[in-house]
Amino acid sequence: MRLPACVGGHQEPPLPPPPDPGADDEWELYLATSADTTDPATHPAEAEVRRMAAERDPPL
Repeated sequence: MRLPACVGGHQEPPLPPPPDPGADDEWELYLATSADTTDPATHPAEAEVRRMAAERDPPL
């Protein structure tokens, strides 16, 4: 039975992918425009209370 080369320790790990030159710009755009980062902070319990209230009073 032959073992794969990686089990015997004879294979080098693959090279990491090259960095994406536009990734930094995309990240900055996301931070500046995403509702996750631009909306005011709220406590998680507030959203849970609204969700529970909506379940009790479903729209007709």
